[in-house]
Amino acid sequence: MAHRQFKFEALVGPYWSVIDDHYDKVEPADTYLQFLAFSRRLAEGTCHRYASDLALYFTWCDRTKRQWDDPDITPFQIWLRTTPGPEEQRRSRQALAGPGSPPVRSDPVVDRICMVVCEMFRHLASQGVVPFEILTRLFEVGRSHDGLLILSGRRHRLKKRRKKRPMPAAVPITVVRSLLEATGNLRDFLLILVMTCAGLRRGEAIGLRLSDMHLLPDSLSLGCAFKGAHVHVTPRESTNGAVVKGGVARIVPVPRTVTQVYSLYRQERDRVPHATSCDYVFVNLYQEPLGEPMKAHAVNELLERLSTKVGYKVNPHSLRHTFGSSAIETASVDVVAELMGHAWVTTTQVYLHPDEQRLRDAVEQSSIADLLEDGALDS
Repeated sequence: MAHRQFKFEALVGPYWSVIDDHYDKVEPADTYLQFLAFSRRLAEGTCHRYASDLALYFTWCDRTKRQWDDPDITPFQIWLRTTPGPEEQRRSRQALAGPGSPPVRSDPVVDRICMVVCEMFRHLASQGVVPFEILTRLFEVGRSHDGLLILSGRRHRLKKRRKKRPMPAAVPITVVRSLLEATGNLRDFLLILVMTCAGLRRGEAIGLRLSDMHLLPDSLSLGCAFKGAHVHVTPRESTNGAVVKGGVARIVPVPRTVTQVYSLYRQERDRVPHATSCDYVFVNLYQEPLGEPMKAHAVNELLERLSTKVGYKVNPHSLRHTFGSSAIETASVDVVAELMGHAWVTTTQVYLHPDEQRLRDAVEQSSIADLLEDGALDS
């Protein structure tokens, strides 16, 4: 029996789960995936991938006649390296024989799948679905100072050489100016401006509604106490596939330039009859279907055209990196993390790459340097 991921519609919203050949939910996986979707609020794409990973585990259990609640990670890892899943494109779905055959999945992919399985068992143990003793087969176990058992590292973790995370590639301001000059219309001008000046992800930008644009000095009349011009990044269902990563709402202040361009854009937008009935900010104004919300592929195509014009490769995320690199110059890491919608501050710390002059200024402008210069430490 093969298992696969499947998207369900619940009263609280859509989520990904695992089903068998009879379209029945696999309850252990469903319990964990609902927790990820509705309690942890993980992005839909992440939940989809986790559901696919868990489907492989339950397929392996069925094919090897194992009980799902009796995990044995080592043979599962071997199976993952050698056997394609039921939905994976390959000439043959049979196991690949011989040590010389290329693995079906790389070690990092195998390790990720096993991590998802182990975390499912951790959650199920916390809910009393499986006994805690199972976790001792999946995780290293120690004792705290008061004698309580604690879980540390995951067993069977594949060793890999750590690669230094590359610094985000920010787009030079001169290139951003060239992009704006090459747009040719106010909608594209505003889109690039919002992604660069507010650090919005592609999906967050095209998911903006007219009601999210609070560009007055005071928004109390709109029921919002946040002062100054700002936009609301709000997770919601979108007809154009736009999503807010992590499903967490946030408010991002915007500069006066955005307010001015938005005012001009609204005049252009309102002249298209089909657009007046659509509540999305960024809509099709220049080609069919008129008035429909802009989609992600259209943003990619736009930046590809503009990149060719200005002679510099730019993508939606590099514009976001430009915002992060600029914001970190004047704001603390926690502030930038909030503005960019990062769930973890460590994600934001990648923007901390001070140049040589800032390093020198930190030393020469310190209080110790002042003491030395004033002769306070003279003997």
